[in-house]
Amino acid sequence: MWGKKRWRTVSSKRGISPLIATVLLIAFAVALGAMIMNWSSNLLSESSLAGVCEKVKISLVGKFCWKDNQINIEILNSGTSEVQELVLRASSKDAENEIHMKESKLGVNLRFARQVTFSKGEEGTKYEIIPSVGSSDSKILCDKQSIKLDRLENC
Repeated sequence: MWGKKRWRTVSSKRGISPLIATVLLIAFAVALGAMIMNWSSNLLSESSLAGVCEKVKISLVGKFCWKDNQINIEILNSGTSEVQELVLRASSKDAENEIHMKESKLGVNLRFARQVTFSKGEEGTKYEIIPSVGSSDSKILCDKQSIKLDRLENC
């Protein structure tokens, strides 16, 4: 009798160790898989977004002028890719001001017209409207497809 009890005790103790090892291996594999997926998705999104910038083409179709601390902007996206957001940048020799225009998503062959609150810069300030592509999580500014203006006229 003593031998049977001892056998049951030893076999039950041996069963716990492989179970814990299996659970730990599965947890390790899941964690490793999640890390690899996260790394690869970031890598793929950045490389794929770089090519999307080449498909973006914005142009000024209306006035780009200033009145009562507001800039009037009208832009057309004539490219083959959607613009996620427009950024207005004003650069002078002393400072640089950048405004990310909320809700400025611009589909293909669509126009964007808005008045943006903005203080007019000093003489010699250069203005730039930059499209950005991507998702709300990761956006890339397409500096090569920007509209550059040397001055801001009054409306």
